[in-house]
Amino acid sequence: MQPNQVEIDAALAASLLYYDPESTIYDEVTARQIQQREEEASLVSDEKLAREWQDMEGYPQISLSDDEKYAKRLQEEELNRSISLHCGSSSHQQSHVGGSIDTSSYSFQSPPPSGDIDPDNMTYEELNELGQSIGTVNKGLSKSRIDQIPTHKFGATSWFRKKVSSSVETECSICLIVFKKGDTISTLPCAHIYHKECISHWLEENKNCCVCKAEVGLMI
Repeated sequence: MQPNQVEIDAALAASLLYYDPESTIYDEVTARQIQQREEEASLVSDEKLAREWQDMEGYPQISLSDDEKYAKRLQEEELNRSISLHCGSSSHQQSHVGGSIDTSSYSFQSPPPSGDIDPDNMTYEELNELGQSIGTVNKGLSKSRIDQIPTHKFGATSWFRKKVSSSVETECSICLIVFKKGDTISTLPCAHIYHKECISHWLEENKNCCVCKAEVGLMI
């Protein structure tokens, strides 16, 4: 059987009749006091525990600076130990190597006697190698001797024409370029012909014809 509205109103009126606001306020105040006492007790307990740890016999009081000093000391000791080991190993290796050197295994090449060198029979490459090893070797002709070599224009009619008419050379043996009409040609006493500029540079370093190896200086 469902309660009617009259019964519901009567029950609500009875609850309002016995409601005590002061009792509710008292309960809230009591709860706050209990919470505050618990917090104070917890704080006191933490402080007491901290003091007990500090008062423990033999407890090390290590600061950050002490840690840094200790780490630095360890690092220095390790470095000194490494240096000592390295120096000892190097000394051992040097003494070992020094005692095992056999000087007979070394060969020292001395330059050949000057009487054994014949520049006239050496190639251009051999002369360059010799010059790099013992210095510059000047075996060419002087400029005044080179200027005495007769020259002419290639293709021109002259008394040189008859001298070189039997020559079949159509190119310079030094630069390997074909002679053209009007080129300035130098004719050596051996009848070989070259561009004047090419043979002049050649004779500054070598006094022989680069084709037949005849010594030009003896024929001028």
